[in-house]
Amino acid sequence: MQAPLGDIVMSVGTALIGIIALSAGLGGWIRRQASIPERVLATAGGLLLFYAGTIADLAGLIVFATVVTLHLIRTRALVN
Repeated sequence: MQAPLGDIVMSVGTALIGIIALSAGLGGWIRRQASIPERVLATAGGLLLFYAGTIADLAGLIVFATVVTLHLIRTRALVN
């Protein structure tokens, strides 16, 4: 790759998180089985993370982080 190191790290990092988000959305599991809205939003977040652009990356990170947070809150009652 011919780019500054920061750009390479950012591209690889967002692609990695995007793969995780798509896996959660399409596979249907985060901590436990994901609900349909969680799956749809995780998939959308993953797709946003693959689109090159700072705004899309931030939107994808926010969407996926929100999904994971809500999922952990929802499944917390099942674990304890």
